[in-house]
Amino acid sequence: MQTTIAKKIAFPFLIILLLLIGMIGITYQGFKKVTASLDNMELEAVKRGISGNLRFHITQLLMPANDFIITGHQHYESAFDSLNNIVNNNFYEFSKLLLTTTEKQLLIKIKSNLDSIRSYSKQIFSIPEPRQSQRAIQLMETMDYRFGEEVTSVVPQK
Repeated sequence: MQTTIAKKIAFPFLIILLLLIGMIGITYQGFKKVTASLDNMELEAVKRGISGNLRFHITQLLMPANDFIITGHQHYESAFDSLNNIVNNNFYEFSKLLLTTTEKQLLIKIKSNLDSIRSYSKQIFSIPEPRQSQRAIQLMETMDYRFGEEVTSVVPQK
């Protein structure tokens, strides 16, 4: 069986072509892994930013009721409502992210704590003379110690 010069030349080119296709495939898979890793890093950075804002605004949400007890000024209720809207926006923004199962469970706990903070705050704002009310002070202590610590420990941190 005779091999022609064309076959002798074509065989190495075929081998080189197969090697190039293999290298392109390996490079493409590596590129996909790198971009997936970058996307994951970007998502984690967004989660950290939003969770930091959420944590900060929740701790700020505790302050108007404190200030109301100390001063008795009713305008702190509107400050609470403004902060409450910000917290709602942060919570909604965080809940729309692609969350892990653990983060979803933490979000449920945050929601429960937020509902309790809102309930306690509304009770405090309904007290006519908060500076002289032992009930207002008890409610505030509960909020400060229980929810303040829980919220900062519950929001995911990396």
